[in-house]
Amino acid sequence: MKIVKHNRYTTPLTHNHDFYEMFYVLEGEFTQSIGNQRFLMQTGDVLFITHFM
Repeated sequence: MKIVKHNRYTTPLTHNHDFYEMFYVLEGEFTQSIGNQRFLMQTGDVLFITHFM
């Protein structure tokens, strides 16, 4: 398992991978874009992304 802190102002990149991605919002909010959908994530929210190549 590897945990990586996402930098706040990282440019979004379209990508595929062969692992699960998990987002947890410790504080504040952000918008997560997946394909043509956008999700407003707020403090305490958890999101699992399972997009495989």
